[in-house]
Amino acid sequence: MQAGKLDQWVAVERQGAPADSFTKRAWVTVEEAWASVQPVRSSEPRLADAQQAVLTHTVLVRWSAALAAPLVSGAWRIRFTDLRSGAARVLGVQGPARDLRHAGHWLIFDCVEGLADGH
Repeated sequence: MQAGKLDQWVAVERQGAPADSFTKRAWVTVEEAWASVQPVRSSEPRLADAQQAVLTHTVLVRWSAALAAPLVSGAWRIRFTDLRSGAARVLGVQGPARDLRHAGHWLIFDCVEGLADGH
């Protein structure tokens, strides 16, 4: 992977604890980094009349201990402004990051677009 391909500035966020039982959980930035955001699919199959989330994007970032840590699926998201359209985008992270080639240089996140609350 060439560093020049990392063309999106992203914020990787996790859900924080609510201040009290009446407030929503806030999002806490784990790390900001340059990333490559690549579309994968754009469809959602219907299974037994219920929509199922399907992987829509992969996000590649440089390896970091904070991002490589195990995470609870649905509790993390990636937020960025699309450089081409200028639109704010939110990708719900689906599971832990994968270490590309197990070399400790790159991490890949599998994501579903539009899951603003992380679920």
